[in-house]
Amino acid sequence: MRLVALAASLAIWTGAAWSQPPASLPAVVADSMRTLIDRALQSNRPADYDGAIAFLDRELATAPDDPVALHYRGFVLYRKASILVASGGDRALAKRSFEEAGRDLERSDAALPWPETRALRSAALGQLIGLSGATATFRLGPRASRLLDEATTMGPNNPRVWMLRGVSAMFKPRLFGGGLGRAEQELQHALSLFAGDVPSPPAPWWGHAETYAWLGLLYARQGKVDQARAAYVRALALEPGNAWVRNELVPALEKARR
Repeated sequence: MRLVALAASLAIWTGAAWSQPPASLPAVVADSMRTLIDRALQSNRPADYDGAIAFLDRELATAPDDPVALHYRGFVLYRKASILVASGGDRALAKRSFEEAGRDLERSDAALPWPETRALRSAALGQLIGLSGATATFRLGPRASRLLDEATTMGPNNPRVWMLRGVSAMFKPRLFGGGLGRAEQELQHALSLFAGDVPSPPAPWWGHAETYAWLGLLYARQGKVDQARAAYVRALALEPGNAWVRNELVPALEKARR
């Protein structure tokens, strides 16, 4: 079972939105992939990310240049490495994983330029900057910014691109176009776009609940406890099993209130 049949028709850009993917993708492949990735995104467990990677590796064993499989493998590696960083895990392993994610995403992007792929390449570079020291800012920063701007041009109404823009702004100094005010605007814009977001498999679908989670974290950093809690409630309404929100963000907010 392969995803490769998607590549040509998914790469059609209409000027405002990507064309709908064809129905030729075996439904069982898309459903299995989404189930595994959704499980990992909600549980936040490295073992669940490993399961999704193993599934994608089996696809890539028969179709090594499949751009859809490469996109999702890069995405899953990026998310798994992000957990390592957030939990204070093996930084060297996280760095290698972000680098591998970047390579997979770049290969996917060359054949199937989804806006999310371009934005994720930028996000992976941003994480590498954080792991590599100050000099990496000048070496990788301009490229990361260029990729994110290109993603926005490709998908001006893509909510996942705007979510990643908002997250980037949270960790970027005002001097370089970041800051919490900019981040809030971009996350709110992403939420407005999610209201009309109906992607067809295997196009990217993730991010709605996560955007509320990041917005809540932003409000928590500003001391806006009630607004943070409201954002977390919205995230859990969309994904009741979201372990990051339920087990980490909400308890941290309640602890800060005491």
